[in-house]
Amino acid sequence: NVFVAGGAGTLGRNIIQKLHVKGHKVYGMTQTPKNQSIIEASGGIPVVVQRSDIFDADLLSNLTKDCQVVINAISPLPIESFIEESDKDPKSNQRLRTDAAEALASSCLKNPSIKAYIQQSLVWTARPSDFSQFDETTRTSSNPLYKDFAKGENLVSQKLNGKPINSAILRLPILYSSDSKFTQKLMSGIQQQKAPIVGGGQNILSLLHTSDAADAFVTAAEKLASDPVPSHRSGIYHVVNEERNSMADLLKKLAIHLRVNTPMEMPAWVAKMALGNEVIDLLTSSTLTSSKKFQNAFQWQPRYNLDQGIATL
Repeated sequence: NVFVAGGAGTLGRNIIQKLHVKGHKVYGMTQTPKNQSIIEASGGIPVVVQRSDIFDADLLSNLTKDCQVVINAISPLPIESFIEESDKDPKSNQRLRTDAAEALASSCLKNPSIKAYIQQSLVWTARPSDFSQFDETTRTSSNPLYKDFAKGENLVSQKLNGKPINSAILRLPILYSSDSKFTQKLMSGIQQQKAPIVGGGQNILSLLHTSDAADAFVTAAEKLASDPVPSHRSGIYHVVNEERNSMADLLKKLAIHLRVNTPMEMPAWVAKMALGNEVIDLLTSSTLTSSKKFQNAFQWQPRYNLDQGIATL
């Protein structure tokens, strides 16, 4: 049995669907009653909670008492939250990435049935300021946009390291899929000629299809739950596609897929005036990392390269 916090989100519902197909019983937690149908359609059992409940380790422990695995997919990634209503209250997402993560990890220690805890995080958490190559051993960034993810990682590690439970933190890149709000927004912008190639667009992106990300979580859940404690697989991992594409590659290929004109080019300084420094820095900086550590530990490989992934949109 698996408990997925954030079960109605883009990543969460894909995780639930894949677990269900493989025969696992899956509970999907959501704060929004109307999202029950999303979880049910994915094959999960909805668990509706109040906002305050996700910070209550004792209550969460009661909710997960019949489970062997807890997956924390509760917090939207920054590129998603830029276009979410919740971004109007940034402190809301900050608490999800820190306090809720700590509460979920603590709840696992109260349940002897739980064998594994897996949490989503962000590869940019460790991206150097000079945008050079980096890996899981690189020090976390001081960038304020990602500090909550680093804090959440630290809180969970402090709670679970040395305890009788296997755990993994999976750092993700930009996720894309037909049910991703970021992807939908980007494709709409390309169709309306409102998604320009900024600053030449030669920065190297780290991309991953949402289906591949969900596969990684399912693989980690199954292996960590069956491993002895402590597992040699517990740790922090980067989960990305090794294929390197530039922002210009992505936008041009999407334009071809949508059968519209190639996006226009725009100087970075002009785009910053319209969209702000944080968004433009996020979309014009290279992310050079690898998932070799995760691939070797869990025998996982992404299914989609960019061309194959775009064909699913």
